[in-house]
This record gives sequence, C-alpha cells and structure tokens, in this order.
Amino acid sequence: MSWPDRAISELADGQQGQVNHKQLVELGVSRSGISRGLARGRLHPTFKAVYAVGHRALPPLWREMGAVLAVGAEGFVSRHWAAAAWGTRPPGSDDVDVTVPYGRSARRAGIRIHRAKEIDPRDVTELDGVPIATPAFALLEIALELTFEQLERAFDDALTREVMSLVHASETLDRHRGHRGAARFAELARPEHALEVTRAWTEQRMKALIRAGNLPIPVLNIRRGRIMPDFIWRNERVIVEVDGFRTHGTRRAFESDRARDAKLAAEGWIVLRFTWRQLKHEPEVVLVRIAQVLARRGG
Repeated sequence: MSWPDRAISELADGQQGQVNHKQLVELGVSRSGISRGLARGRLHPTFKAVYAVGHRALPPLWREMGAVLAVGAEGFVSRHWAAAAWGTRPPGSDDVDVTVPYGRSARRAGIRIHRAKEIDPRDVTELDGVPIATPAFALLEIALELTFEQLERAFDDALTREVMSLVHASETLDRHRGHRGAARFAELARPEHALEVTRAWTEQRMKALIRAGNLPIPVLNIRRGRIMPDFIWRNERVIVEVDGFRTHGTRRAFESDRARDAKLAAEGWIVLRFTWRQLKHEPEVVLVRIAQVLARRGG
C-alpha cells in the first residue's frame, strides 16, 4: 500500500512529532514498510519501537512523549520528570520517569519504570498532549527523595507558576494519606501556607542576612515623597525592594514599579529588586548582589 502520510502526520502532530510501532501497524503500515520508512528518512527512532516522523527537530517534550509511547497504554510521565516538565525541579536523571500499572510494561532503554497497584485518574492530566502526573502528585511522590528545602522550593514554584493550587495540593494529600511522603508533603499543603510573605518576615530575614554579611545597616520603610522603599542606604544611594507575587504579579503593578525605578535612577539611586522566593531560597545570591553594589558606592 502507499505510505499514509496524512494519517501519520496528523497522529504525530498530537504526540510531540512521534508515533509508535503499534500505531503504524494500525494505520496499515507493514513491518517491511516501517523498515523502508526508516531507510528513507521518513522515520527516525527515538525510543524502542517509537519514531519521530519526518525529521529529528522535535518539540520540547518529545522525550516525555516518546517514553509514554514506548511503554504503551495507561503509562504517564511521573515523579522527577513530571516535576521538571511543570518547571518546578530539574529532571534528576537521564532516564525518563514513567509510571504504569503492574504487569503492563517491561524495561525500556532511557526509561525508568515505576509500577503502581492503582492509578487514580485525578492524579494524571495532560501537558501539551503528554500524559503526565499532576504537579501535586509528582511532588508527593518525590517528597522523601528531596531535602525539605528542595521540596519547599519546588512547592512554592508550583504555586508561583500557577500550575498547582493549595486546594489541589490538599485534595491530593487527602487521597494519599498513607503515602510514605505524605507527612512531609502535609507540612506544606496546609491552608495557611501562603506565597505572600509579610513585611515583618521580609524585614527580619533581610536584617539577619545583612548582619551575617557584615554590611552597613539600612533604614527601613522611610518615605521619600510618595515612595516608601523597603530598605534604603542613604549614603550609598541604594534601595532594595522585595516583591511578593500577589502584590507585584499584575501588569499594572509591574509597570508602576518600573516607572518608579526609572525616576529613582534619574535621581542617582540604584534600585535592586528581589523576589520573596530569592530571599527565602537564595539568600547568598541576594547578599552578594547587595554587597557588590554597596562596595561600588563606597559602602
């Protein structure tokens, strides 16, 4: 039969540019036809019995999709690779984490298989057509494989990126109270966990950081006309602002902040902006940047 270009292309379009052996057979392509497709560059192997269609320039999630196609029905990207796909963690290894029901898949090169007795459909969703664990379930699964600080940072990143809500995290926890990572996950998935830090927390954290770095002590919350900076070094003409997502996450707030910074710069001030997440999780980076600017200004 002739090569079913249109049908293969339409299928691959929804699968990060790939198809597997079973799908090709179902479209009427014989084994010898697949071999000819490989020889002629119509197909390019990505995983065992999985092929990129037409070219090797594939979308960002091609490895995740290819791994799912390789293990077959009911498989989904999970754990570290799912967290990475949602933008909250690095992958952790070269092998893609894929969860399958017990007895449904053998080992595959480039894939780390995880078998589950039961898979709750509420823990699985899609990301650009890729079957994948929800952000909350992915983080619950790896909760004990991370330090608490790493887990907290990933949890906060998921909230900041708005790929997960506290409600979703709590509902996931309720379904998996017996999970070995539930106790640690529960420390974060509580109703009072919030992205917006208080001014008191920001001041306390920044003052402790400045003391640890032996830097000049700033003045706090001193109004300059209509502007009240968080931290100000008058002699060095340096201002530091710590932005909370909820108060600075809108376009209007973003534009207002930049207009204010431009006005201060025209008056000879340097304005450094940090997010609450940087102050919480990357204090050394914050300290070094402040110290460098103060040193240049004679502080």
